[in-house]
Amino acid sequence: MHLFARSAGPFSTHRYGWIGLEAVNRNTLGKLDISTRFFGQFSGDDLPTESALYTAGDNPENQWHNSKFTRADWGGGDGRLAFPGLWWQQGGGLNLRGFANSLSTVKYGDCTVSLLRGTSGLSGTAEIDLDRLVRFAPRFTRNWLRMDAYLFADAGLVWGRHAGKTYSPVLLADAGVGTAFHFYRLLRKRGAAPFTLRFDLPLMRNITASGEPLIRPGQMLLI
Repeated sequence: MHLFARSAGPFSTHRYGWIGLEAVNRNTLGKLDISTRFFGQFSGDDLPTESALYTAGDNPENQWHNSKFTRADWGGGDGRLAFPGLWWQQGGGLNLRGFANSLSTVKYGDCTVSLLRGTSGLSGTAEIDLDRLVRFAPRFTRNWLRMDAYLFADAGLVWGRHAGKTYSPVLLADAGVGTAFHFYRLLRKRGAAPFTLRFDLPLMRNITASGEPLIRPGQMLLI
Protein backbone atom coordinates (compact mmCIF):
# COMPACT_ATOMS: atom_id res chain seq x y z
CA MET A 1 0.00 0.00 0.00
CA HIS A 2 1.28 3.44 -0.95
CA LEU A 3 -0.01 6.71 0.49
CA PHE A 4 0.98 9.93 -1.24
CA ALA A 5 0.26 13.64 -0.96
CA ARG A 6 1.40 16.97 -2.34
CA SER A 7 0.83 20.53 -1.21
CA ALA A 8 2.11 23.93 -2.23
CA GLY A 9 5.11 25.34 -0.38
CA PRO A 10 5.22 28.70 1.38
CA PHE A 11 5.13 31.68 -0.99
CA SER A 12 4.63 29.35 -3.98
CA THR A 13 3.07 30.91 -7.07
CA HIS A 14 1.34 27.59 -7.89
CA ARG A 15 -1.34 26.72 -5.34
CA TYR A 16 -2.51 23.14 -5.83
CA GLY A 17 -2.19 19.76 -4.15
CA TRP A 18 -3.71 16.34 -3.70
CA ILE A 19 -3.82 13.25 -1.47
CA GLY A 20 -4.09 9.65 -2.66
CA LEU A 21 -3.74 5.93 -2.08
CA GLU A 22 -2.54 3.00 -4.22
CA ALA A 23 -2.85 -0.65 -3.18
CA VAL A 24 -1.62 -3.60 -5.30
CA ASN A 25 -2.42 -7.24 -4.48
CA ARG A 26 -1.33 -10.50 -6.11
CA ASN A 27 -3.13 -13.78 -5.43
CA THR A 28 -3.27 -17.31 -6.85
CA LEU A 29 -6.39 -19.33 -7.66
CA GLY A 30 -5.44 -22.78 -8.95
CA LYS A 31 -3.35 -22.19 -12.06
CA LEU A 32 -4.49 -18.59 -12.37
CA ASP A 33 -2.50 -15.64 -11.04
CA ILE A 34 -4.79 -12.71 -10.21
CA SER A 35 -3.44 -9.18 -9.77
CA THR A 36 -5.55 -6.26 -8.59
CA ARG A 37 -4.86 -2.55 -8.13
CA PHE A 38 -6.95 0.01 -6.26
CA PHE A 39 -6.20 3.69 -6.77
CA GLY A 40 -7.75 6.86 -5.43
CA GLN A 41 -6.80 10.53 -5.58
CA PHE A 42 -8.58 13.65 -4.39
CA SER A 43 -7.85 17.26 -5.23
CA GLY A 44 -10.03 20.33 -4.89
CA ASP A 45 -7.78 22.46 -7.08
CA ASP A 46 -7.38 23.13 -10.77
CA LEU A 47 -4.38 20.99 -11.74
CA PRO A 48 -2.00 21.88 -14.57
CA THR A 49 -2.01 19.56 -17.57
CA GLU A 50 1.33 17.95 -16.75
CA SER A 51 0.24 17.12 -13.16
CA ALA A 52 -3.39 16.16 -13.74
CA LEU A 53 -4.89 12.74 -13.03
CA TYR A 54 -5.08 10.92 -16.36
CA THR A 55 -7.80 8.39 -17.09
CA ALA A 56 -5.67 5.85 -18.95
CA GLY A 57 -2.05 6.29 -17.84
CA ASP A 58 0.54 8.31 -15.98
CA ASN A 59 0.74 12.07 -16.31
CA PRO A 60 3.63 13.78 -18.15
CA GLU A 61 5.25 14.94 -14.89
CA ASN A 62 5.64 11.39 -13.57
CA GLN A 63 6.80 10.17 -16.96
CA TRP A 64 9.59 12.73 -16.87
CA HIS A 65 10.64 11.94 -13.28
CA ASN A 66 10.25 8.16 -13.16
CA SER A 67 11.32 6.71 -16.51
CA LYS A 68 14.34 7.21 -18.71
CA PHE A 69 12.27 5.94 -21.64
CA THR A 70 9.63 8.70 -21.40
CA ARG A 71 11.79 11.55 -20.11
CA ALA A 72 12.13 13.17 -23.54
CA ASP A 73 9.05 14.55 -25.27
CA TRP A 74 9.44 12.02 -28.05
CA GLY A 75 5.71 11.25 -28.11
CA GLY A 76 4.70 14.80 -28.87
CA GLY A 77 2.51 16.95 -26.64
CA ASP A 78 2.11 14.82 -23.50
CA GLY A 79 4.53 11.91 -23.96
CA ARG A 80 2.14 9.64 -25.85
CA LEU A 81 3.08 8.15 -29.19
CA ALA A 82 0.25 7.41 -31.60
CA PHE A 83 -0.04 5.46 -34.82
CA PRO A 84 -3.31 4.38 -36.49
CA GLY A 85 -4.87 1.98 -33.94
CA LEU A 86 -1.75 1.95 -31.71
CA TRP A 87 -0.89 4.21 -28.75
CA TRP A 88 2.06 4.22 -26.40
CA GLN A 89 1.56 5.25 -22.79
CA GLN A 90 3.16 4.62 -19.41
CA GLY A 91 1.00 2.83 -16.86
CA GLY A 92 -0.29 4.92 -13.96
CA GLY A 93 -3.11 7.24 -12.98
CA LEU A 94 -6.50 5.56 -13.06
CA ASN A 95 -5.04 3.09 -15.61
CA LEU A 96 -8.30 2.54 -17.51
CA ARG A 97 -6.58 1.06 -20.54
CA GLY A 98 -9.53 1.10 -22.90
CA PHE A 99 -9.57 4.91 -22.78
CA ALA A 100 -5.99 5.51 -23.92
CA ASN A 101 -5.82 8.74 -25.90
CA SER A 102 -9.62 8.83 -25.84
CA LEU A 103 -11.50 11.97 -26.81
CA SER A 104 -14.67 10.81 -25.07
CA THR A 105 -16.60 13.70 -23.58
CA VAL A 106 -19.59 14.30 -21.34
CA LYS A 107 -21.96 17.26 -21.43
CA TYR A 108 -22.96 19.31 -18.38
CA GLY A 109 -25.52 21.88 -19.47
CA ASP A 110 -23.78 24.12 -22.00
CA CYS A 111 -20.30 22.73 -21.23
CA THR A 112 -18.55 19.75 -22.84
CA VAL A 113 -15.87 18.24 -20.59
CA SER A 114 -13.18 15.84 -21.82
CA LEU A 115 -12.66 12.54 -19.99
CA LEU A 116 -8.96 12.38 -20.93
CA ARG A 117 -7.92 13.71 -17.53
CA GLY A 118 -9.38 15.09 -14.31
CA THR A 119 -8.48 16.18 -10.80
CA SER A 120 -9.88 13.38 -8.62
CA GLY A 121 -10.80 9.77 -9.22
CA LEU A 122 -11.17 6.21 -8.01
CA SER A 123 -10.34 3.06 -9.96
CA GLY A 124 -10.02 -0.70 -9.63
CA THR A 125 -8.16 -2.85 -12.16
CA ALA A 126 -7.72 -6.61 -12.37
CA GLU A 127 -5.66 -9.02 -14.45
CA ILE A 128 -5.96 -12.80 -14.72
CA ASP A 129 -2.60 -14.18 -15.81
CA LEU A 130 -2.84 -17.19 -18.14
CA ASP A 131 0.89 -17.91 -18.11
CA ARG A 132 0.53 -21.35 -16.54
CA LEU A 133 -2.19 -22.29 -19.03
CA VAL A 134 -0.70 -20.74 -22.18
CA ARG A 135 3.09 -20.91 -22.26
CA PHE A 136 5.38 -19.57 -24.96
CA ALA A 137 9.06 -19.97 -24.13
CA PRO A 138 11.32 -20.61 -27.14
CA ARG A 139 14.78 -21.75 -26.18
CA PHE A 140 16.53 -18.77 -27.77
CA THR A 141 14.60 -16.26 -25.60
CA ARG A 142 14.69 -18.04 -22.21
CA ASN A 143 17.70 -16.13 -20.94
CA TRP A 144 16.47 -12.62 -21.74
CA LEU A 145 12.71 -12.59 -22.39
CA ARG A 146 9.57 -13.90 -20.69
CA MET A 147 6.10 -13.58 -22.21
CA ASP A 148 2.73 -13.65 -20.41
CA ALA A 149 -0.86 -13.63 -21.66
CA TYR A 150 -3.72 -12.28 -19.55
CA LEU A 151 -7.29 -11.01 -19.39
CA PHE A 152 -7.94 -7.57 -17.90
CA ALA A 153 -10.84 -5.45 -16.69
CA ASP A 154 -10.81 -1.87 -15.41
CA ALA A 155 -13.43 0.40 -13.88
CA GLY A 156 -13.30 3.81 -12.27
CA LEU A 157 -14.80 7.20 -11.55
CA VAL A 158 -13.23 10.45 -12.72
CA TRP A 159 -14.11 13.97 -11.58
CA GLY A 160 -13.50 16.80 -14.01
CA ARG A 161 -12.81 20.40 -13.06
CA HIS A 162 -12.99 23.36 -15.40
CA ALA A 163 -12.90 27.09 -14.71
CA GLY A 164 -13.04 26.52 -10.95
CA LYS A 165 -16.08 24.22 -11.13
CA THR A 166 -16.07 20.50 -10.27
CA TYR A 167 -18.40 18.32 -12.35
CA SER A 168 -20.20 15.14 -11.31
CA PRO A 169 -18.19 11.91 -11.51
CA VAL A 170 -18.42 9.70 -14.60
CA LEU A 171 -18.22 5.89 -14.44
CA LEU A 172 -15.81 4.37 -16.97
CA ALA A 173 -15.16 0.65 -17.57
CA ASP A 174 -13.32 -1.49 -20.10
CA ALA A 175 -12.14 -5.07 -20.62
CA GLY A 176 -9.91 -6.96 -23.02
CA VAL A 177 -6.92 -9.24 -23.50
CA GLY A 178 -3.21 -8.52 -23.46
CA THR A 179 0.31 -9.87 -23.44
CA ALA A 180 3.39 -8.71 -21.54
CA PHE A 181 7.02 -8.97 -22.64
CA HIS A 182 9.45 -8.93 -19.70
CA PHE A 183 12.98 -8.06 -20.83
CA TYR A 184 15.88 -8.91 -18.50
CA ARG A 185 19.64 -9.29 -19.00
CA LEU A 186 19.22 -7.99 -22.55
CA LEU A 187 20.82 -4.61 -21.84
CA ARG A 188 22.70 -5.61 -18.68
CA LYS A 189 26.06 -4.44 -20.02
CA ARG A 190 24.64 -0.95 -20.51
CA GLY A 191 23.33 -0.79 -16.96
CA ALA A 192 19.64 -0.92 -17.91
CA ALA A 193 17.24 -2.38 -15.37
CA PRO A 194 14.71 -5.03 -16.47
CA PHE A 195 11.60 -3.55 -18.05
CA THR A 196 8.21 -4.67 -19.35
CA LEU A 197 6.27 -3.84 -22.50
CA ARG A 198 2.56 -4.62 -22.54
CA PHE A 199 0.36 -4.93 -25.62
CA ASP A 200 -3.26 -4.49 -24.51
CA LEU A 201 -6.22 -5.03 -26.82
CA PRO A 202 -9.36 -3.40 -25.34
CA LEU A 203 -12.45 -5.21 -26.62
CA MET A 204 -15.17 -3.38 -24.73
CA ARG A 205 -15.83 -0.15 -22.87
CA ASN A 206 -19.00 1.33 -21.44
CA ILE A 207 -18.84 4.85 -22.88
CA THR A 208 -17.72 6.02 -26.30
CA ALA A 209 -17.40 9.24 -28.24
CA SER A 210 -20.22 10.22 -30.62
CA GLY A 211 -22.17 7.00 -30.12
CA GLU A 212 -19.49 4.63 -31.42
CA PRO A 213 -20.06 0.87 -30.87
CA LEU A 214 -19.18 -0.54 -27.46
CA ILE A 215 -17.19 -3.37 -29.06
CA ARG A 216 -13.97 -2.02 -30.58
CA PRO A 217 -12.08 -4.73 -32.51
CA GLY A 218 -8.82 -3.99 -34.26
CA GLN A 219 -7.53 -1.52 -31.68
CA MET A 220 -4.20 -2.18 -30.01
CA LEU A 221 -2.69 -0.37 -27.02
CA LEU A 222 1.01 -0.32 -26.14
CA ILE A 223 1.60 0.43 -22.46
